[in-house]
Amino acid sequence: MSDYEYINKVTNKKIDSSSLLLASRDGVIESLGGTALRYTPGNLIDTRIINANSGYPEAVMPRMPGQADISAYDSAKTEYKHELVPCRKYIFGINSIMINRSTPNKTNGFISKEIDLNLCSYIELSVSVTGNANVEYSILDGVTETPILPVEQKSISEEKIFPGLATRFKPDISKSIVIYKDGKKTNIAYEQLNSLAADGSYSISYTPEKLSHIYYPQNKKIKIKVVQRCSKNAPATIKSLVILKHGGDTAWNM
Repeated sequence: MSDYEYINKVTNKKIDSSSLLLASRDGVIESLGGTALRYTPGNLIDTRIINANSGYPEAVMPRMPGQADISAYDSAKTEYKHELVPCRKYIFGINSIMINRSTPNKTNGFISKEIDLNLCSYIELSVSVTGNANVEYSILDGVTETPILPVEQKSISEEKIFPGLATRFKPDISKSIVIYKDGKKTNIAYEQLNSLAADGSYSISYTPEKLSHIYYPQNKKIKIKVVQRCSKNAPATIKSLVILKHGGDTAWNM
């Protein structure tokens, strides 16, 4: 350890070590006879080592004065004799980090703000998706909701079946149609769809008929509705969703 002496650059006077309560790079604090404290900023203090073999032991510091006299500020005498008190040094850090697993919601989605189509004959959706979860897209046109298939998607994988309701698209019966119960493949035929019992969760994989990816808007403004249904698959991520407009009126100036 080392002893230091502190000199006030303004007054060019050495600070009495017996009155020194605290010294750091930010400045020093002195006790003036126990009646007042004086703080001098660090940029006004010169520090010099005077003894490299003694001084305050590590983890100890002077105790603040507990008594005061009635001397005036300018005539106060530094008669306080400090005591050394033990202190402890604590270092805090992160011992370990635990990452908890999370379970996605079974159903989630969103409805876009109104999209102004202006004039067009029909629209399509182009979607970039990562993941294999079942994502459903629909067009909200006035009070009408119509399902639409993105141009990149050719078939439907495990669409949720609601009792008493048809599938979102009309299936192409010339191609494979598979019905699942609680995630397991069954031998149930498509014609039996309306007679399913409410004894489990049913879904269906099929290929829609042609033109399922085209929609003819009735109004100039529409909304896009997207619903994602998670079963055993991880959630999908939609990177982009673009409306493709086709046709429309064009004014020609000759």
